[in-house]
Amino acid sequence: MTDIHIISIREEEFYFKGHGIIEIDVNRLYNEYSRTFEWDLLKNTFTVKFTAKYLYDQGESELDLSSMTIATTFEIEDLQEQLRVEERAFELSLELLKLIISSAVSTTRALLGSKLAGTILGTFYLPFLDVHIFIDDTKTKGKKKKEKVLV
Repeated sequence: MTDIHIISIREEEFYFKGHGIIEIDVNRLYNEYSRTFEWDLLKNTFTVKFTAKYLYDQGESELDLSSMTIATTFEIEDLQEQLRVEERAFELSLELLKLIISSAVSTTRALLGSKLAGTILGTFYLPFLDVHIFIDDTKTKGKKKKEKVLV
């Protein structure tokens, strides 16, 4: 197994807007996710920037209630030998990519839960996600997915 370490967890964005909502109807609450990847082959680092948003369906519009972007940087032994890069696309073993993405998602889930404690979203944690939805298309810089919030 490849030697891998988290070397940095950085909050890039966080906001919460209550919009005066006092009570949440869980059937109208959604999450939107996106991710981007960055790497530095000289430093053997690979970064996943994971964004999670809470959106509230108003019928004809959505309210953007909260968003957090966390950049989780990993140091990966011999990254130069494992990462194949072509223009905006890259290849990395599925096993390693799943580990990296699931770690980044879990980190964001924990930090977002902490930040939202005491707010109207404080009991609506991000659900467990199948990381394959973020792996299917690694040829683009970012990919968005919407998922219903599970309680």
